[in-house]
Amino acid sequence: MKPQLHTYIPLDETFQLLSWYDVPAFSEQNRACFIKIKTANAPEDTIITAKSISTVDVSSPLGNYSMAPIDAHGFLNGTSRFACLQVRCPGFLTTGAAFDIVVNITMETTSGHCLARSQSALLRSGNIISRSAGGDSFRFTLENGDNYGPKYGVYIGTGFRDRAVYQAQHSCYSGSHFDHEAMVAENGAIASYQC
Repeated sequence: MKPQLHTYIPLDETFQLLSWYDVPAFSEQNRACFIKIKTANAPEDTIITAKSISTVDVSSPLGNYSMAPIDAHGFLNGTSRFACLQVRCPGFLTTGAAFDIVVNITMETTSGHCLARSQSALLRSGNIISRSAGGDSFRFTLENGDNYGPKYGVYIGTGFRDRAVYQAQHSCYSGSHFDHEAMVAENGAIASYQC
């Protein structure tokens, strides 16, 4: 697929793939969840990481997913860029109990300080949790249910695994609908950073 997302190996591969619902192992029907983060004037060495943790068991992280932000042409050196990060979808335990997901977003850069400027107005639970020399950390909760879409900056693909990832990624590119030709950094971002 194009453009190349320059993704990095997740730090915790135990729970890969990150976004699958807890369904029977034989099931090929699943969901993939991506979030969109916008950056402005971020250095080329910027890396954005999403860490997923279940609200039921905060001692067991569900994995990390990191990548470098790209612009509308797939380059790393544009002024306005964005990152589409895969996170674990909310789901159900084997007991049938629903669980939510807490997502921590961190931006790492060695050559500049980045501030979280805004978040989706409809994302009620979002907040800045820390501020450091390298940038801000941003945390929000994804609640179980189908209440997420482009306006929240959370994109969900459904169906067979490969198809679910493909749909969610390309929707995240555009920020609105399934159209990877319209990759606008501002469209549908869940949060934005200014460096």
